[in-house]
Amino acid sequence: MPSRIELELFADEIKNVTCSTTGERWSYIGILAVPSVKKQSLLKRLHHHRELIHYHGELHGKKLTSNDKMRLAKSWLKEVVFKDAIERSVYFSILGINQSNINTDAFGDKEFDNMYNRLFRATIVGLLHIAFDKQALKVVKDIYHDNANIESHEYFSWHVPYHIDRNQPDIAFECQEITFIDSDHRKSQSDNSHLIQLTDLLLAGTSQCLDYTSHQDHKVELGRTMYPLVKRMLRSPWNHKSSYGHSRKFMVSFFPRKKLSHTDLENELYRGSSAYYLDRELVFDEKGHGQENLFS
Repeated sequence: MPSRIELELFADEIKNVTCSTTGERWSYIGILAVPSVKKQSLLKRLHHHRELIHYHGELHGKKLTSNDKMRLAKSWLKEVVFKDAIERSVYFSILGINQSNINTDAFGDKEFDNMYNRLFRATIVGLLHIAFDKQALKVVKDIYHDNANIESHEYFSWHVPYHIDRNQPDIAFECQEITFIDSDHRKSQSDNSHLIQLTDLLLAGTSQCLDYTSHQDHKVELGRTMYPLVKRMLRSPWNHKSSYGHSRKFMVSFFPRKKLSHTDLENELYRGSSAYYLDRELVFDEKGHGQENLFS
């Protein structure tokens, strides 16, 4: 009998950002996976840093407008995520979708939502297959999504668990639908909102490194904080000796490499030639921020 790994997933997205150097339009899907046995210890660490900094409000990557918010964001990233190599309570995958290369009409009437549905499933499957034992049964007990516009999509809430459960023999969903929650824990009254906030920080910091969409001090500081990890995810994704412990644990990829028309999307060969890829320029790097030893 295969071993069993129970997990909870947390999801968020960033839509329609423009890269400051290429002018391309990008959207990002972020999936955070937390082993169920590690969840309470992870939350305890997040709460510990809230207590140290005395900030108990919502953290949002676009709204780190006070010193306390910025300090907590940096503390969560540097002291929890970047130092998780031993604890192994945080796994995440970010998919950047180059909307400038996609004919969204090919995905149906609700364009982005239909595209998001397919790519959301692929991001989950990719993360679980890469991060966890191939022989183990990955059991998703719950999946939480920020309470965003995607909630209104006709199929999204039930189709993602249903489709993956039906088509991936090593992944099983105990939940039948995605649970949508407010990212503000004071509104949701749920600790799960803290993990949505963490997912948002990872997304916002990664996007700032890749797109450099803002020169506001707090966004630049968030990008500077995420830069060492984003650089490693892009330039040395399989370096298992890194002190960040990012190999098979933290990952970022992009889709599609080439422009895809409706006809191309229907052709398996064209889809394959313009599939997921890992290499992309770090705009934040080009602007002269952060010089790190890549192999530490």
